[in-house]
Amino acid sequence: MYITPNGSVTGSGVIIVGLIGVLNEGTLSPGITILTPPLANALLPPAQTQASLATMNITGTLTISPTGRLEIPVVGNAVGEYGSLNVSGTAVLDGVLALQFSQGYAPQQGDTFTLLVAEGNVTGTFDSVEISGLMPGFEYEISIVDGQVVLEALNDGVPLYPLFLPLVLR
Repeated sequence: MYITPNGSVTGSGVIIVGLIGVLNEGTLSPGITILTPPLANALLPPAQTQASLATMNITGTLTISPTGRLEIPVVGNAVGEYGSLNVSGTAVLDGVLALQFSQGYAPQQGDTFTLLVAEGNVTGTFDSVEISGLMPGFEYEISIVDGQVVLEALNDGVPLYPLFLPLVLR
């Protein structure tokens, strides 16, 4: 399967490519669909909104080229609250890792996110990391160990757009 430089594949589910593999020169975004609660329930904590399955599975190999992007949406640190990718073969990394924090979520120091798991192994590294939805100053570390790409928050992030609660007068 070939994702062209202007193409994109988003969502969750299974991509079966076998020996052919996936060559990503565009955007691959294992994603989550957030169902926003009605306005009356807008003050519910994020855990009470519903998210679809956030994992995209690739049966085969994955190669992210220098022009490729892996976009990961993040609305929390629990499994299912951020996009992730499982690859049955090897994964070759290059290009851009784009982390999109939203819904007022900001990671806290020590939070970890397993973004990619490759059963065959992971080689290479991302050329750059783009972060949206957080104020500047968020520090992180990306480690690649035993076929897993894990992001760890080294400090507390601050949401780019603060959440304002209505004033209640008594």
